[in-house]
Amino acid sequence: MTNEARIDILDGWRGVAIALVLAGHFVPGLGLDGGYNAGRAGVEVFFALSGTLIGRQLFVDTMPLREFALRRAARILPAMWIFIVAAALLFGAAGGALWLDLAGLANFTANPVPLQHLWSVSLELQGYLLLALLAFASRRTGLPAPALLLVATAVAWASAGVEHLRHADGYELYWWPPFRLTAMLLAAAFTTRFAAGAVPHGRWFGWALLGLALQAHAVPDIVKYTLGSAALAHAAAALAVQRGGWLARWLSSRPLVWLGAVSYSIYLWQQPVYHLQPLPGVLNIALAIALGALAHRFWDGPAHHAARRLLSRWTLRPAPSATR
Repeated sequence: MTNEARIDILDGWRGVAIALVLAGHFVPGLGLDGGYNAGRAGVEVFFALSGTLIGRQLFVDTMPLREFALRRAARILPAMWIFIVAAALLFGAAGGALWLDLAGLANFTANPVPLQHLWSVSLELQGYLLLALLAFASRRTGLPAPALLLVATAVAWASAGVEHLRHADGYELYWWPPFRLTAMLLAAAFTTRFAAGAVPHGRWFGWALLGLALQAHAVPDIVKYTLGSAALAHAAAALAVQRGGWLARWLSSRPLVWLGAVSYSIYLWQQPVYHLQPLPGVLNIALAIALGALAHRFWDGPAHHAARRLLSRWTLRPAPSATR
C-alpha cells in the first residue's frame, strides 16, 4: 500500500476483481473451460477501476503529467521487473523477446505460461500513456476532456469493429489495445462528468451486474468489450460517488479492502501457481494469495517505495486521489 490517499470501497472492488481472476484460473467451470470466464471479467473490472482513478488524477485533479508518469512508473514497473527476472530464472520463461516484456509491450509477444498474464499489465501501461496524451491535448487546446475521451472511445470501437470483421477468430483481438482499452477511456470520461456534477444513470451495482453478465462465454467478444466494458466503466465511476447501502459497506469490509490493496502483487505472483498447480483444486487459491501477500510485503512494496524515494528528486507532491 502506498502513502497516497486511498478509497476503501474502490480497494474492495479491486478485491472482487482479483477474486474473479483467481476463480477463473483455479475454479473448474469458471475459466476457459466453462460457460463463464471469471478471469476475463476480473481483468475488465481492473481496467475500469484504473480508468476511474487515473481519470480523476489527470482530468479532475489535473496532476502534472511528469508527476503522473513518475508515480505510475514507480507503482507498476519495479514489481513487474522483479517478477519477470524471477520467472526467467525459475522457469526459463524469457518469452520471444524479454526486452519487450520489460518495456511493457508483452501483449505483442507470444509468451510462455509463467509470463502470459503480463499482457494486461502492458495494456494498462499503454492505457496510462493514452490517457496522459489526451490530458495533454485537453490542457493545451482547452477542449473538454469528456469529449476527447468519447471521441477516442468511438475511434477505438470503430477500429475494433473493422478488425473484428476481418478476423474469423476474434481471440487475437483480445490482446489488441483499441479492443481492450475502452473500459479505461469510458471510466475516465464518466468520472470527469460525475466530478463536474452529472448524476450517474441508476445505481452502480446494476451496471456492475450487467457488465459482468456480458462477460459470459456466449456473448460475442465485440459485445463484451464494447457494451460490457461500458457498463463496467459506468459502475466503477458511479461507485466512487455512490457509497451508501449494504453492498457498499460490504465492499469496504476489511478483508476485501486488504485483498484489493495487495491485488497487483497477487495478480503478478499467482501465475506461477497457475502454471504449476502444486496443490489439489482450489487450495491453489490460498497459495496464490499467500505468495502475493509475501511479495507485497517483502519485495514489491519495498521496491515501490525505493522507486518513489528515488523519483522524489523530481519533486513529487502528495496525490489527492486514490491510485491502483
